[in-house]
Amino acid sequence: MTVYFAENRVRRVQVLIDARHLSGLTGSRLVRMSFRKDIKGADMYGRIRGNETTPMVVNASFTDAKADMPSAIFRDNHGSKVVEIFRGGLALPKVSPTDGRAVATFASTEAPTFVFKQPLDIIAGKTLCLDFESFPASAGHEWEWPIDAETHRVAGTSRVIGNACWNSKSTPVTTVMESSLRPGMHLKSTSRTPPNTAAAFLMYGLSDQVAFGTVPLPLTIAAPGCQLLVSPDVFVPAVFFHRLRASDEGHTSQIVPTPQIAAMYGSTLYLQYLFLVSGSTPTLATGNGIAAKFTTDTPSLGVSLVATTNTTGSSGRVFLDFAPVIELESR
Repeated sequence: MTVYFAENRVRRVQVLIDARHLSGLTGSRLVRMSFRKDIKGADMYGRIRGNETTPMVVNASFTDAKADMPSAIFRDNHGSKVVEIFRGGLALPKVSPTDGRAVATFASTEAPTFVFKQPLDIIAGKTLCLDFESFPASAGHEWEWPIDAETHRVAGTSRVIGNACWNSKSTPVTTVMESSLRPGMHLKSTSRTPPNTAAAFLMYGLSDQVAFGTVPLPLTIAAPGCQLLVSPDVFVPAVFFHRLRASDEGHTSQIVPTPQIAAMYGSTLYLQYLFLVSGSTPTLATGNGIAAKFTTDTPSLGVSLVATTNTTGSSGRVFLDFAPVIELESR
């Protein structure tokens, strides 16, 4: 799996690395780090003309935050002493778009390398938090530079409940990203919307058997077949998009953080989209329901990532057991 340096792709990314991965360092201070290119995406390098740079600021700290339980709020992952270790343009080596290897080496001739402007004292037993902010480059042409990333993706499972109450071009209309069904990560669901949608809502519930504690499910709430399939314990608006014409099906999605607590592992959350449809007489429409079961496996890689494309925001999306592969040098 890859992450990217890219032209005009602004983002903020925190990488949290557990202390056990730093125990082999022989020096007392970190002085340099490098990334290696992912050659599986080699076709993307054809747009690199040479001497491209990606403007970045990198801050780092040693912290009590846990790599397997990062906060979605960036400041909560840092330690008390945050050091700016890099500011400027990171040079991206010119590389061949054809290469038989899976990944490249960390040699400076083919690996983007950060030389720290001031060393970072290593604090034994604490998590390393690396905080990258990238800004628009100025190469004048589009390019991407994929870097190798390590992942241990542990997915939950999902089950479709019932059907949507309009004739959709695809079924089920609502799905959930099963790889997001892990406590502490951001749960992602997507759905088609019926023609002439005027408003969209997402219902989260704890049951697909009863609503409000006593009302049996499913419950018909509109035209025949438009049924409430999950208990509407949490009811939130959802942003939706029309296609070329309002009379076509549209699209909606929702990404929400989930708490990383023991009770969430192996638990099931139910969800269903509800739509207000415009017309001579406004009516309601419902998508299929989803039973989303969270994985029972806890994080094990000892590395995590928090990321956003809104560099002015205070929080990002959490990815457990996922991070770019980094070589650290100490002296």
